[in-house]
Amino acid sequence: RQSVNTENRWKAILLEEEFGASETEAMLDPEDFETPESRWDRPIHSDICSQTGVTLSRYMMEMSRLNEDLQEIESIFTSLQVACKTLSNIVRTSSLAGNTGSEIVGGSINSQGEGQKKLDVIANDVLKNALRWSGQLSTIASEEEDAPVQM
Repeated sequence: RQSVNTENRWKAILLEEEFGASETEAMLDPEDFETPESRWDRPIHSDICSQTGVTLSRYMMEMSRLNEDLQEIESIFTSLQVACKTLSNIVRTSSLAGNTGSEIVGGSINSQGEGQKKLDVIANDVLKNALRWSGQLSTIASEEEDAPVQM
């Protein structure tokens, strides 16, 4: 208990030195803040699977049923979900498939000047294709691309 208090005291001192915040300002109580009212109606989940819980697909379908203005974003989330599952499989089998290491022997460079890895390039392609399929985006930007990509 003493070490926790000492640690909090040091955090407060560092905050005061760096940002000019006093100890009382550094230790704000979360109850002092109000939670803003939600802009959308949220689903009430009464029947939840004990194995999977509430999946992203189910949550987004229920949200879009309750809030018509969220129907367009549902397809983006679905596309990202499929891309993440695909990437999970690719990463899990990457060493067997030879998808590790640098993209090119000399090493290609991304837009931030970092060397590209094979999995970086593969992930970029998977995400681009998934987002293109959603039909909701006209342009995307990625650190793996030199310029924005028209969808």
